[in-house]
Amino acid sequence: EIDQLLKEEMHFSNRRQFFSCPAVALQLLNKVEKRSDRLFELINKVEINMVNTGPKQEALFDLLEHLKEREDINRTVLFTHWHPTFFHLKEMLASKFTLFSVLPDCDDKQAAEIKDKFAECDGYSILLVTDRMSEGIDLEMANSMINMDLPYNPAKLQQRIGRLDRYIQQSEFIEIHNFALEDSIEEKQIET
Repeated sequence: EIDQLLKEEMHFSNRRQFFSCPAVALQLLNKVEKRSDRLFELINKVEINMVNTGPKQEALFDLLEHLKEREDINRTVLFTHWHPTFFHLKEMLASKFTLFSVLPDCDDKQAAEIKDKFAECDGYSILLVTDRMSEGIDLEMANSMINMDLPYNPAKLQQRIGRLDRYIQQSEFIEIHNFALEDSIEEKQIET
């Protein structure tokens, strides 16, 4: 229902943002300019059923717990394109995991300092980033990556993967996890 309303009332990118993080649906619905009973009913459903989480977030927490327990995974880089997804995940992950995050608007020096702290951290840790970190940065200290959303341009996905797949990567493997909601734009993107 949310996707249909967004399709009718908003831009394509809003639909992609919704599939990135269904839990931000309320923020998106509140931006719909054309107010209607249908919209208010949908907002009410979202407030009741999707308070702080969604299917992707639940799967993400399960996967991160699994990765944390594995001895062959040392660090995970978690990518998202959307800033609302970034801030929602930052808030939710900080209390459960050792989390480092590069804010979308931080400068190169700050980003490098955070990256260095992530690299030096003992034990399993997560680096949460946006596509700001998808080019020109070496993240070889991690050997797993999660794409919370898939870039519309496949070359961007390769750029993300390339951050870990460096000549100086010491792990014998890099594990990539791509999240996509069933029956969504993202699922269609994977199929093509």
